[in-house]
Amino acid sequence: MKISKNFYKQTWVQIALGLGTAILIYLALSHLNVLAGAISTVAAVTRPVLLGLVIAYVLHPLVNVFERKVFSRMKHFRPKTRHVFSVTATILVVLLLIVLLMIALIPQLIGSVVRFLQNAGDYIASLQKLIALAVDALRQNGRDVSNLSDMIKEGLDGLTNLLPSQPSQLLHFVTNIGVGVFDWVIGIIMAIYFLMDMERWMGGLRQLMGLLLSRQRYRELRDFAKRSDRILIRYIGGTILDGLIVAFANFIFMMIMQMPYAVLLSLVVGVTNLAPTFGPILGGAIGSLILLLINPWHALWFLIFTIILQTIDGYVIKPRLFGNTLGVAGIWILICIIVGGKAFGVIGILLAIPFAAISDFVYRESILVRLRHFRERRDAESGRGEGQEHARAIPPEDSTTKVLDSTGEPLEADSTAP
Repeated sequence: MKISKNFYKQTWVQIALGLGTAILIYLALSHLNVLAGAISTVAAVTRPVLLGLVIAYVLHPLVNVFERKVFSRMKHFRPKTRHVFSVTATILVVLLLIVLLMIALIPQLIGSVVRFLQNAGDYIASLQKLIALAVDALRQNGRDVSNLSDMIKEGLDGLTNLLPSQPSQLLHFVTNIGVGVFDWVIGIIMAIYFLMDMERWMGGLRQLMGLLLSRQRYRELRDFAKRSDRILIRYIGGTILDGLIVAFANFIFMMIMQMPYAVLLSLVVGVTNLAPTFGPILGGAIGSLILLLINPWHALWFLIFTIILQTIDGYVIKPRLFGNTLGVAGIWILICIIVGGKAFGVIGILLAIPFAAISDFVYRESILVRLRHFRERRDAESGRGEGQEHARAIPPEDSTTKVLDSTGEPLEADSTAP
């Protein structure tokens, strides 16, 4: 049975489709934990493949730079060979940067982590003393802190238990690190294969979309994909560069002020800076808390510098990096961060802003345009209907000239009159 095109234009069909969509959205949001669990299970199984796709997507612009700017002069090589050279050069450059960073950072980072774990018991004891002083001050002011004291003690005990002191906990910790490293190695290998055959796969996908979609729909989908690609690439590159700038500035400041754990805390600040909105706050809080246990003055100067640095980053650095590509209202970013973090964890938080930007331009340039055209067409049809009703209400005029007699009655024309 073939459904006519006018079937979906009927009012009751549109209402039913709207209600069904609303119910599906409500069910998805009300069972977000179940949906997130299913997605997490699938993601855990396919993590190496997903890592490979992400790595290939991030490195593909660099492959294009090598292919168009460097190896394009090798006219005596076939395009396929030049593409292989470009992929190889990209992988070598990335691996060289990773090795240099590891040589520069890993020894200091390991030393900082080991020293911090060795002194973790002393730091917790210092924190307990600070909390005891604060509780005593509140009691002297007549505040009821009986429940607060118990809650803080339970929290500190739980924090102590989190430290991997038992052999089984250390084994579990090392096993998780090994699994993560294995996934990344397999992901890099998959990324190389994806980069090698990227053009062939994209060409096949374009042909498939051209066969399945009309010419107009294909152009709309192509434009959407190109603009989404520009937003994602610019956001990912700008975010990574912004995190490196913040981490380097924080490291220089801590070295000048001779603060401890400069490499460790700068790495924490740089990584947390990748997460929008809440990341810089979390990084500053972690660094200030650790320094507070060692030297309160260091914690104060670190907090002041973090506020100044984040102000400069928000009003100077990020606008220069992102430009007008991500013009999204803050409320939508906040909503996407909450929903993305609830559903997909850290990855959802990191991709909240580009998802909000893509959703925003889809809403403004697709949904609003379609609604505007629908309203104009409806108004035009309504105007034509009113015009036709008005025309039927007015009787047609007689174009012949009528001659009236002295009583006002029309005289009939005498065809036989001379």
